[in-house]
Amino acid sequence: MASIEPIVFYDVPRVPREGADPNNKAFSSNTWKTRYVLNMKGIPYKTRWIEYPDIADEMKRIGGEPGAVYGGIPFYTVPTIYDPNTKTVVTNSDKIAAYLDKQYPQAPVLFPPHTRALQAAVTKRFDTILQPMLPMFLQELYDIMTDYSKPYIRATREQFLGCKIEEAAPTGERKEQMIQAIEGLLTEMYDAIKESGEDAMLLGGDIPIYADVLVAAVLAPTEENFGKDNEVTRIIYAANNGFWPKYLRYFDKYKAVH
Repeated sequence: MASIEPIVFYDVPRVPREGADPNNKAFSSNTWKTRYVLNMKGIPYKTRWIEYPDIADEMKRIGGEPGAVYGGIPFYTVPTIYDPNTKTVVTNSDKIAAYLDKQYPQAPVLFPPHTRALQAAVTKRFDTILQPMLPMFLQELYDIMTDYSKPYIRATREQFLGCKIEEAAPTGERKEQMIQAIEGLLTEMYDAIKESGEDAMLLGGDIPIYADVLVAAVLAPTEENFGKDNEVTRIIYAANNGFWPKYLRYFDKYKAVH
């Protein structure tokens, strides 16, 4: 790997918690998926921190494609990587993982052919459950953003939601439904893991697959971002007889920020 030029990995920073490592600025589940893959495969990379208001200009500069198009307007996002070894730009955590698995096939192989149907189902299931829940976490996420990014986040998110960030979080029955959905999703993943045996700890059995990366990237940042007393953090740590803290410990060795 010594002859490989480091991949440029674009990530957005948060304000580190008081007393935390000042370099610990990673917060996004989407970008954590990419960081886990890079670390797991031992691919040299360098994080380039980029604030939300600057993403579009930088992506256009390097030739990146929009992550999505809303109402005919391109929306640029991260994670994005630039691989100087192939002069390739890739946006979107799932596409990045597929690219890295193909271009750098060293273990672990995250998309073994026989697992693609399972992994597609897991990804779709997570998106179906979690995307509608974003307003539930929006206030907490806004609070940990840098002062430079906050005006952009407020303007874009409030335009999309049609309400103030402070008013976005669900309450009452709607909140309870979302909490039950989170608990249900965790149990679905737990049951799927245990199909490989009572001692199984990963969706991939003995070796992690990309679906494991997805699950870890969604769950692991919760305490760091929202605190151990946050309602969702408590749900994750209590669900399925305390299985998930054990699951996440497996990924601790892949959390380095380069």
